[in-house]
Amino acid sequence: MTHRPEWLKLPTRWMPPTHSFEPHWVLVMSAHECPRWETCPANVCPLDADWRKRSHLKGEPVCLWLREVVKPDGDAILRASLGDDAAAKVVAALPAIVDTYGTLRRALKRASQHGSRVASGRKLRGA
Repeated sequence: MTHRPEWLKLPTRWMPPTHSFEPHWVLVMSAHECPRWETCPANVCPLDADWRKRSHLKGEPVCLWLREVVKPDGDAILRASLGDDAAAKVVAALPAIVDTYGTLRRALKRASQHGSRVASGRKLRGA
């Protein structure tokens, strides 16, 4: 197993099985499961089974859910916002995504150092 930076540590209950296969084959993903699917500007969607066919250039938008999952309590925020199944898919795809896209890895490292936009929005709405 590869060494993961501290900011990329994930809850063990969400980790995919450890074997030689990539996690993307375990879960059938659909970008349509995302509540932001129709308006999301991100090119790489962790819910898209074909995310490996997409490119990500420096400065391009990053998926909200990828930015949220790397924050403290990110898994709880994802489960509350997306539901258990979609949240599990985002978390399962995260290690392979950061290994594939260096620009996303750097953007997610920066995102891990800031507060949650979803949690901030909930506070503003009083939820």
